[in-house]
Amino acid sequence: MKHVFLFLSILLSISINEVFAQSQKEKNMELFRMMNDYRKLHGLSAINLNEKLQAVAEAHALDLEKYYDPTQKKCNLHSWSTHGNWSSCCYTDDHSKKECMWNKPKEIANYKGNGFEIAYYSSEQLTPERALNGWKKSPGHNQVILQTGSWKSIDFKSVGVFISEHYAVIWFGVE
Repeated sequence: MKHVFLFLSILLSISINEVFAQSQKEKNMELFRMMNDYRKLHGLSAINLNEKLQAVAEAHALDLEKYYDPTQKKCNLHSWSTHGNWSSCCYTDDHSKKECMWNKPKEIANYKGNGFEIAYYSSEQLTPERALNGWKKSPGHNQVILQTGSWKSIDFKSVGVFISEHYAVIWFGVE
């Protein structure tokens, strides 16, 4: 009887992990689809998903989830902690450390080009809709998604998307 219970416990544990992984992938793909649909509404082409940028997006969203303090005012959401296989940095609103962000895809995933990130935080459970709507309402983030303003001349060819419990990030790349 103990063996049957142990077997069922293991099976249930595996099933729960598979459901979580599936729902995580579904949330990422929903955000990816919604972002591309939004671009198409504005006459832009869809951007392809890139596994290297995806790895950077996942690493950063999980780093933010675990180590970023949204109540502090010094470092913004483009900052990276000291708790990973990357160089840490405090990204400030004056953009003086922009290379720290731009170089992360090369540093983490051997991506050939620079990466450009938009990040979103919610104190509530984050959904793809809430993240995209937040970016739409933010002129700077909306410009990145729609490639307007100072982003007009950059031809994004790929993205990586990840949404965690409280953070969503999209990494845009030109490769």
